[in-house]
Amino acid sequence: METAKQPLYRRLFTLALEGAYQWLIGLALGCVFGWLFQSKMPNALVHPAEYWFFSGSVFFGSIAGFLSFAKVTRWGITQIRRWHHPPSLRVIAQGGKCAAVEIHHSGEPAIWESYIRILKVLSDSPNPNPLLRQCYLRKGGRGSRSLLLVDGESASIVLANIHWDSARSFRQTYVTVPNADDDYSTPVSGGAIIEVNFNTHPPIRKYSVKKCFQVDRTDNIMECTEVPCR
Repeated sequence: METAKQPLYRRLFTLALEGAYQWLIGLALGCVFGWLFQSKMPNALVHPAEYWFFSGSVFFGSIAGFLSFAKVTRWGITQIRRWHHPPSLRVIAQGGKCAAVEIHHSGEPAIWESYIRILKVLSDSPNPNPLLRQCYLRKGGRGSRSLLLVDGESASIVLANIHWDSARSFRQTYVTVPNADDDYSTPVSGGAIIEVNFNTHPPIRKYSVKKCFQVDRTDNIMECTEVPCR
């Protein structure tokens, strides 16, 4: 079951509230450190430049130190949680009106991207598009080049579908392989073997996943089967 995504205004409000909270603590610490070091400050009347320079250094240095500490602490907690429960994907082949794969995320939240390429056309025809292309990750009826998934969430990728050429006098159909880099899908003669690569963003090599699938067409039904990558 997918978790409900918060509206944009709520996420912005949460980020603003967290930022304001950190700045308030930083300002409070700046005042506290300024009060603690007031006995060491130069006389404001005799040495005004030195006084303001020293006061500003203590005040703003305290704020910068706290914000840096908070950022490092948050980064460290994230790394520890990823070490205990690393992000991973389970990839399941699906057929039907289109050939697709469904991915199930587990572990700490991660932003995923996916790339596909046609490894081989089963009819031994020339490969029309052997280059690695980015594809859309689909969730909730929407497609995006990168997608944040949390533990238990899922998404899907369309590997191939049946295209109906309605412009002709007779309804000719053929198999196409879509990607996010071209405006038009790549037509293939019959079935094909397609390689799918999943990477986190920013990329972390140990979390990457590579799978290969054979897509075939039987009448108006697409079949999708996982095969070894060669």
